[in-house]
Amino acid sequence: MSDYIDEQKGFGLSEYLAEWLEDDAGERLKVSAPTTREELAEFVEKYFGLRVARRAVCPHHDAPLDYLAASFFGQQDLLVWANRGGGKTLIAAAATLLDAIFRAPTSIRVLGGSFDQSNRLAEYVRAML
Repeated sequence: MSDYIDEQKGFGLSEYLAEWLEDDAGERLKVSAPTTREELAEFVEKYFGLRVARRAVCPHHDAPLDYLAASFFGQQDLLVWANRGGGKTLIAAAATLLDAIFRAPTSIRVLGGSFDQSNRLAEYVRAML
Protein backbone atom coordinates (compact mmCIF):
# COMPACT_ATOMS: atom_id res chain seq x y z
CA MET A 1 0.00 0.00 0.00
CA SER A 2 1.20 3.43 -0.83
CA ASP A 3 2.20 5.91 1.87
CA TYR A 4 0.99 8.75 -0.33
CA ILE A 5 -2.23 9.43 -2.09
CA ASP A 6 -1.28 9.45 -5.76
CA GLU A 7 -3.27 11.60 -8.11
CA GLN A 8 -4.72 9.28 -10.74
CA LYS A 9 -5.88 10.90 -13.95
CA GLY A 10 -9.43 9.89 -14.68
CA PHE A 11 -10.21 9.06 -11.04
CA GLY A 12 -12.01 12.14 -9.76
CA LEU A 13 -12.30 10.89 -6.20
CA SER A 14 -8.58 10.03 -6.03
CA GLU A 15 -7.69 13.52 -7.24
CA TYR A 16 -10.05 15.07 -4.72
CA LEU A 17 -8.61 12.95 -1.92
CA ALA A 18 -5.09 13.96 -2.89
CA GLU A 19 -6.07 17.62 -2.44
CA TRP A 20 -8.05 16.85 0.71
CA LEU A 21 -4.96 15.32 2.33
CA GLU A 22 -2.82 18.43 1.91
CA ASP A 23 -1.75 20.62 4.80
CA ASP A 24 -2.39 24.36 4.97
CA ALA A 25 0.79 25.07 2.98
CA GLY A 26 -0.34 22.80 0.15
CA GLU A 27 2.15 20.05 1.01
CA ARG A 28 0.92 16.50 0.57
CA LEU A 29 0.46 14.75 3.88
CA LYS A 30 2.05 11.38 4.42
CA VAL A 31 -0.78 9.03 5.30
CA SER A 32 0.02 5.46 6.22
CA ALA A 33 -2.60 2.77 6.05
CA PRO A 34 -3.85 1.66 9.46
CA THR A 35 -2.38 -1.70 10.45
CA THR A 36 -4.41 -2.44 13.57
CA ARG A 37 -8.04 -2.22 14.57
CA GLU A 38 -7.26 0.69 16.93
CA GLU A 39 -5.31 2.60 14.25
CA LEU A 40 -8.26 2.11 11.92
CA ALA A 41 -10.68 3.56 14.48
CA GLU A 42 -8.36 6.52 15.09
CA PHE A 43 -7.92 7.19 11.35
CA VAL A 44 -11.66 7.15 10.71
CA GLU A 45 -12.29 9.48 13.63
CA LYS A 46 -9.48 11.89 12.70
CA TYR A 47 -10.06 12.12 8.96
CA PHE A 48 -13.76 11.31 8.58
CA GLY A 49 -15.07 12.67 11.88
CA LEU A 50 -16.74 9.34 12.63
CA ARG A 51 -16.48 7.57 15.97
CA VAL A 52 -17.19 3.89 15.42
CA ALA A 53 -18.29 1.84 18.42
CA ARG A 54 -15.56 -0.57 19.49
CA ARG A 55 -17.64 -2.84 21.73
CA ALA A 56 -20.64 -5.00 21.02
CA VAL A 57 -23.77 -4.17 22.99
CA CYS A 58 -25.33 -7.64 23.05
CA PRO A 59 -23.76 -11.02 23.77
CA HIS A 60 -22.88 -13.01 20.64
CA HIS A 61 -22.97 -9.85 18.48
CA ASP A 62 -20.09 -7.95 16.90
CA ALA A 63 -19.18 -4.30 17.33
CA PRO A 64 -19.57 -1.91 14.39
CA LEU A 65 -15.77 -1.57 14.32
CA ASP A 66 -15.55 -5.33 13.72
CA TYR A 67 -17.50 -4.81 10.48
CA LEU A 68 -15.24 -1.97 9.36
CA ALA A 69 -12.06 -3.87 10.28
CA ALA A 70 -13.23 -7.02 8.45
CA SER A 71 -13.93 -4.90 5.37
CA PHE A 72 -10.61 -3.04 5.50
CA PHE A 73 -8.18 -5.74 6.61
CA GLY A 74 -9.88 -8.84 5.28
CA GLN A 75 -11.19 -7.51 1.98
CA GLN A 76 -13.79 -10.22 2.13
CA ASP A 77 -17.45 -10.37 1.25
CA LEU A 78 -19.51 -9.48 4.29
CA LEU A 79 -23.08 -9.95 5.33
CA VAL A 80 -24.19 -7.40 7.89
CA TRP A 81 -27.39 -8.01 9.75
CA ALA A 82 -28.41 -5.15 12.01
CA ASN A 83 -31.43 -3.14 13.02
CA ARG A 84 -32.88 -0.43 10.82
CA GLY A 85 -30.95 2.76 11.50
CA GLY A 86 -28.06 0.82 13.06
CA GLY A 87 -25.34 2.55 11.04
CA LYS A 88 -24.72 -0.05 8.32
CA THR A 89 -24.80 2.48 5.47
CA LEU A 90 -22.74 5.03 7.41
CA ILE A 91 -19.98 2.51 8.13
CA ALA A 92 -20.16 1.29 4.52
CA ALA A 93 -19.47 4.89 3.46
CA ALA A 94 -16.34 4.93 5.64
CA ALA A 95 -15.27 1.58 4.15
CA THR A 96 -15.81 3.01 0.66
CA LEU A 97 -13.58 6.01 1.40
CA LEU A 98 -10.90 3.78 2.91
CA ASP A 99 -10.86 1.72 -0.29
CA ALA A 100 -10.63 4.89 -2.38
CA ILE A 101 -7.67 6.13 -0.33
CA PHE A 102 -5.63 2.99 0.22
CA ARG A 103 -6.54 0.85 -2.78
CA ALA A 104 -6.42 3.52 -5.49
CA PRO A 105 -6.76 3.25 -8.36
CA THR A 106 -9.90 1.26 -7.83
CA SER A 107 -13.44 1.19 -9.08
CA ILE A 108 -16.17 1.53 -6.51
CA ARG A 109 -19.80 0.76 -7.24
CA VAL A 110 -22.56 1.37 -4.77
CA LEU A 111 -25.45 -1.07 -4.87
CA GLY A 112 -28.15 -0.41 -2.33
CA GLY A 113 -31.52 -1.91 -1.68
CA SER A 114 -33.01 1.26 -3.14
CA PHE A 115 -31.85 4.43 -4.85
CA ASP A 116 -32.51 6.29 -1.60
CA GLN A 117 -30.14 4.04 0.32
CA SER A 118 -27.41 4.35 -2.33
CA ASN A 119 -27.89 8.10 -2.36
CA ARG A 120 -27.65 8.20 1.44
CA LEU A 121 -24.29 6.39 1.26
CA ALA A 122 -23.05 8.92 -1.30
CA GLU A 123 -24.21 11.77 0.96
CA TYR A 124 -22.32 10.24 3.90
CA VAL A 125 -19.17 10.04 1.77
CA ARG A 126 -19.50 13.70 0.76
CA ALA A 127 -20.04 14.71 4.40
CA MET A 128 -16.90 12.85 5.49
CA LEU A 129 -14.85 14.76 2.94
